[in-house]
Amino acid sequence: MADVVARGVRFNVVRMGEGPVRLVLIHGLVMDSHASYYLSIAPALARRGGVLLYDLRGHGRSEQPPAGYTMGDMVDDLIALLGACDVIAPVVLVGNSYGGQVALRAAVARPDLVRALVLIDPQLGVPDFRQELEEVLAADPEERDRMAYTLFGRWLAEHAAQRDPAARDTQAHAAQRSATIDEVIRHRKRRRSPGVRTAVGLARDTSLIADLARESAMGDDAIRRIACPVLAVFGEKSDLRADADRLACVMRDIELSFVPGMGHTVLLEAPAPLKDILLDWLARRNP
Repeated sequence: MADVVARGVRFNVVRMGEGPVRLVLIHGLVMDSHASYYLSIAPALARRGGVLLYDLRGHGRSEQPPAGYTMGDMVDDLIALLGACDVIAPVVLVGNSYGGQVALRAAVARPDLVRALVLIDPQLGVPDFRQELEEVLAADPEERDRMAYTLFGRWLAEHAAQRDPAARDTQAHAAQRSATIDEVIRHRKRRRSPGVRTAVGLARDTSLIADLARESAMGDDAIRRIACPVLAVFGEKSDLRADADRLACVMRDIELSFVPGMGHTVLLEAPAPLKDILLDWLARRNP
């Protein structure tokens, strides 16, 4: 692991594999970090060549500045990191969930840097909780904190259960009682988790909530501008399946694949079939 400074922010960066970087892996929001890849599909991908993993600003072991959490910031961070790490473009961007939207927008902003896209159940916006985020912003300060902690508490409970089977009782409990962050943290195992501490910091000390609430979903015109090859992998039961249909209609060169029985958390819950899909596509397309 190494610290790399880009745009005045310290990022935690990991290189895997031999030779020049061919793939750059981008994780999702809040409880996610580069470790999601490191512990699942990254080792297999690294056997094909150099792989770069990093923690988004405010996530994992990267620095958590108080501001700068817009999608534009995330794209600019990625571009600056490629330069700071002396990555020879173009590269394949692999984005999970929110990281899929970062990859898509990077391909629109700088097509010269992107050879191909691999999207893992990508989000094209923040439709699931944008209204809630706007309600949080409109509340008075005391109520705003309570609402923010409740919202992040759901994310914490859901991700804790996905990552740790022993925490599934906490998930059920949280769903029944509309858990707050403080209730989730009260669980001793979660209180020791770096992921929880990171999420608490994002909720309390950064502009993430406000920045997310102002984001708009990607429009068809922007998506249509992407000309590079694209692999999009969705969970068969994902609530983002409509986005799969939309991408298939709009994009020029896209291959869709669905992981049977899976929802949104394909990377965490189905790394083996996901790895096989990615390696097969990379071997056939050789981007």
